[in-house]
Amino acid sequence: MPKQQHKRRAAVGHAPLAPAGRDVRWWWTAVLALLLVVLTLFVFAPVRHFDFVELDDPLYVHENPQVLAGLTPGSIVGAFTTGHSGYWIPAVWLSYMVDIAVFGPGPHGHHITNLVLHIVASLLLFGWLYRTTGSPWRSWVVAALFAVHPLHVESVAWITERKDVLSGVFWMLALWAYVHYVRRPGWRRYGLVASMFFLGLMSKPMVVTLPVVLLLVDAWPLRRWASRRDEPAARGPFSLVREKLPLAAVAVVGGVVTFVAQWRQGAVSDLVAISPGLRVANALVSYVEYLRMAVWPAGLAIFYPLPDRVPVWTVAGAIALLAGVTAAVLARWRRWPWLPVGWLWYLVTLVPVIGLVQAGIQARADRFMYLPAIGLFVMATWGVAELVPPRRWRTVVLATVAAGVVAACALAARAQVGYWEDSVSLFTRASVVDLNQDEYTAHMQLGVVLRSKGRLAEAAVHFTRAIRLKREAADPHVELGLTLSAQGQADAAVAEYAEALRLEPGRPDVHNNLGALLTDQGKFDDAVRELREAVRINPNLEEAHVNLGLALVKAGRVADSVTEFREALRINPGNALARRAVDGLTAAKR
Repeated sequence: MPKQQHKRRAAVGHAPLAPAGRDVRWWWTAVLALLLVVLTLFVFAPVRHFDFVELDDPLYVHENPQVLAGLTPGSIVGAFTTGHSGYWIPAVWLSYMVDIAVFGPGPHGHHITNLVLHIVASLLLFGWLYRTTGSPWRSWVVAALFAVHPLHVESVAWITERKDVLSGVFWMLALWAYVHYVRRPGWRRYGLVASMFFLGLMSKPMVVTLPVVLLLVDAWPLRRWASRRDEPAARGPFSLVREKLPLAAVAVVGGVVTFVAQWRQGAVSDLVAISPGLRVANALVSYVEYLRMAVWPAGLAIFYPLPDRVPVWTVAGAIALLAGVTAAVLARWRRWPWLPVGWLWYLVTLVPVIGLVQAGIQARADRFMYLPAIGLFVMATWGVAELVPPRRWRTVVLATVAAGVVAACALAARAQVGYWEDSVSLFTRASVVDLNQDEYTAHMQLGVVLRSKGRLAEAAVHFTRAIRLKREAADPHVELGLTLSAQGQADAAVAEYAEALRLEPGRPDVHNNLGALLTDQGKFDDAVRELREAVRINPNLEEAHVNLGLALVKAGRVADSVTEFREALRINPGNALARRAVDGLTAAKR
């Protein structure tokens, strides 16, 4: 009887640690792996020619002095000792530095590395599932969906999201190390699991959920939660939980370090800014919305704004759906264990980014689904395979369905990749898509990018649209003022700065911009008044001291101007313009 039961379980993909080559020859496994690489390259190969985007790439890479310094002792130490951008992710900083050392400071090397890491993660996922389930075809479909799903485009095509692909590689390596530990437990093998986990935390704190996921894979596909004690890998639940406690301790430390780093950077919204009720409501709705995006990835965006409120009926519907699915999959635990394991994988891995601890003002993000989507892919792949009755045409039907779904995802992802070519493509896409998204931010960012490329008339159009979308905001008036000034429309620019100050009084940057423009117009007294207000509000605004010095020189007040130039040098001794002005004016006095 035990033998018959074991065979029945193996038939539904429940066999633990299946030997490689049990179902297909090794060379056919290599062909499947190669096909996975080719498929991924078809979708993502264009990224090797892509540029940086003005969405965190300057902060993370091409304007980050620590990264641009390359692999120097100081930059290496800095990678481990700073919480730049609100994260403690030394592995990511070091990977950027390696890219610069190998490829130079341009964007292409960073894109190639992201792509390679994603391919490696996909291959590791395929190999791990095949190794633990003995099902090469199902394992390949899951890995293919992971490799080419449109939700994963952001993680691969955006240089800033090196966090996802790098942590994904370490996550998969930790799963592999865990399999080796299960086969022959020992502290060295356990240490390898912990090391991969720690490297994952050094890449992205989201992998903090790995200890819980290891408990899930103990149930399936490893079958360590087996009900029959005569099965060789079976252990009691308390023993398995106790086994994960050292990893849980590492996770707690990683979580605390991340929270502190984000708190110091002001990235964690406090309870007053975003109420606990709104956080919970958004989390419940986001779980459902992520499901929709996984099944029908249409209208993906770079930013999904956090709403001011979530309708009660929406929250109630989300609770009903999530509770219903959870109850349904748990009821199938014994017969179809991949359903509850996949579902709980999805729920658990999203917890750090679901919004209960809100970092930023987004409701959700495509990149957050990089690892959680694996659970849904497992549910879908194994579930469909079991639902099709065992008839002669079963293989053809399953192959057709799998090929169609993977091909559709690949084509949709290939189209999605094109939007990340550069900032103009990205923000144009965000501006024109008719979705419930933050069009204001998209117009603002696209306007800045167009102005940097000298396309001033187009930039002005986007800033004007941003003004219409958010009439109480001062920023679009400031940006439009800068653009009009660059176009030579000084009077119109002055009007925009004045409107910005009406909406948001006391902004030193606006007083500085207005003062500089008035100086160019020859209105020196007005300019001096605005610039003095700028340095009064912010005495350390270096640019305002320089502009005030220039205005005073043109107004004939040379002695006062020297004082301002010297103040600029106090703030920044390397200010070349202030240094030349002080030297020149001092020499003229003599």
